[in-house]
Amino acid sequence: MPLKEEDWEVVKGRYRTPDVCPWCGGKIEEKLLEVKFLEGKVRVSKFPKMVCSKCGRSFMNDEQAAYYEKLQEDLVQIYSIETRKIELQRIEA
Repeated sequence: MPLKEEDWEVVKGRYRTPDVCPWCGGKIEEKLLEVKFLEGKVRVSKFPKMVCSKCGRSFMNDEQAAYYEKLQEDLVQIYSIETRKIELQRIEA
């Protein structure tokens, strides 16, 4: 089951890394997955996340969430700059 950014539930605050899945009680494993940003325009492979081996729900600890948020901010900024450059090139042409 592919995991998509829009399927994630955002919860603010500090939380410990769970030992078992709070939904089904399954074992939590850390995996390197592909995540999509900007509606799939940018894909990042080998992104660390925790995944339940039983139900497949994904989790992020504080460090992973902070990394994700910073990466998302940077990609949005880069995409905005690149989009603006393209728009200006069209106007000049």
